Amino acid sequence: MNVIGIDVSKEKLDCAWPREEKKLKTKVFSNTITGWKELIEWSLKNTGLEIEQLHFVMEATGIYHEQLATSLYDAGAKVSVVNPAQVRLYAQGLGVRTKNDKKDSVVLARYGLKENPKLWQPEVLEIRILKAFIARLDGIEKDLQREKNRQEKALISKALKKFLSR
Repeated sequence: MNVIGIDVSKEKLDCAWPREEKKLKTKVFSNTITGWKELIEWSLKNTGLEIEQLHFVMEATGIYHEQLATSLYDAGAKVSVVNPAQVRLYAQGLGVRTKNDKKDSVVLARYGLKENPKLWQPEVLEIRILKAFIARLDGIEKDLQREKNRQEKALISKALKKFLSR
């Protein structure tokens, strides 16, 4: 069994490795560079496999999963980033009624074992950099528009005060 499910959040990574039919090993790591390294070390130590033999399965979580997925991919692991809606339906099919980070990591591991999701790979560095610049530009343009709106409101208020003070 070489699949490790990871429930990714802003602060932490809840990981589950189904060792055998009824046995499970879980561990929580911080969602930091140090935590990612500890996750890889823990995975290698506990599975006894090489990094190329490991398959990490996680849900797409906005920005929180991207750097982890890239780090695992760069280390040589197989990575799948799956649609949360598909995993939710899979969990319902298993009869999982409760939802917490540990349970989610177990469901992701089982999903990876049974469904063998397609492998993920990061976009080339230049595309990632370009997307980051575009996102930053969009943010700056929104900030600029907010400031223009505030300025317009201030000018109208000033003109109104001047008119009323006559």
